[in-house]
Formats: sequence, C-alpha cells, structure tokens
Amino acid sequence: MTQKADLDAARIALLALRAGISYNIPLQRHDVRFNSSSELLTPDAAIQRLAELPKPVLCEAQVRNGTLEISTSLLVPRTADFDWHSRRGRLSAWDRTLIVILSPKSWLSPKTWNRIYCSGRDEAVTVPATVLDRWRRDYLVKSVNLIADFVANPLSRASPEYVAAKKSEAAWLIVFSSPADSEERFSAEIHLD
Repeated sequence: MTQKADLDAARIALLALRAGISYNIPLQRHDVRFNSSSELLTPDAAIQRLAELPKPVLCEAQVRNGTLEISTSLLVPRTADFDWHSRRGRLSAWDRTLIVILSPKSWLSPKTWNRIYCSGRDEAVTVPATVLDRWRRDYLVKSVNLIADFVANPLSRASPEYVAAKKSEAAWLIVFSSPADSEERFSAEIHLD
C-alpha cells in the first residue's frame, strides 16, 4: 500500500504538471493519460500511478485532444536531467535553515510554520514541508515555473493565492505556472570560448 506522503508528493507532481500547461490550451480536468496509453485515468488514479513509479522520475506533460498526457521516465545517472535533479535535491536542508533564519518569529507559530500551500491552474493543496521535500526528491517536472514566498508577504496580501494560503493556515506558498503564461520573457546567448 502506498503511504500518504507518497500520494501527497504525487498530488503535487500532478498539480505542477497541469500548471505547466498554458491557460490558452483547453484542458479537460478529469482525464489523464500516461505515456501515450489509450487508458484514461481519474485524477486519483493518476496520483496513485505517479506514486507507484520507480523514483526519481522525470515527468513532462502536454495536451492532446483536450486531455492531459503525462510522459514519465526514470532519471538515469550521469545525464543532465539527473545531475540537475540531484543538485536541486541537496539544497533542501539548507533551504529550510535559511527560511527559518529569515522568517519573522511571528510567522513561525507551531501550527503553521510547517504548512505549505501549493497552487496551480485552478487547484491547490496544503501539505507539510516533509511532503514538499519528498516531491523535490522524487520528481523532476519539466516545463513549469515555480514561485515560492512567505504567505505573510505584505506586498502580496491582496493576491488570491496569498489569501487562500492564509485561509488554509499555511506559512509558505508555492505557485506553479506555465512558462507560456509568464508576463516576463528574456533571451540570452552564451558563448563559451
């Protein structure tokens, strides 16, 4: 039987995969297909399938005929994706330490400091920090933006995501979105001599 933390990490992965799809692309919310299979899964069945995959796993999403199609593959050592994923995962303990150091004490109530509100494409879930760590350890989701912030950020208090995060009694907020929906874009050329 799959543990709740594994299912919650898979739920974040599915949320991030959906959020990586532009709002300009119609998406039928309840249909999910894996690796070009003809089988359509409910969101709960898709979460179960993600949770049961060997880890760490690379996940990519696209929409075909209005249905979210998820491609998955095991991250292979000594590849660029594996190296990126393993470097990203090593930051977790440092990230937590830095967040605690930078957080005003009033934000660190025992009830909320460990709760993270994850939002994306018209859905959200609130999870403990340990679940987010598991998601970071187990999943590499391609083509999705991620913004993290304190829920109590005074510059963003009117934002719908921040209001919802406060209602869920979370201290932290992560918003997943599609790169295609980003307001800011830039390009750069890198020349290696």
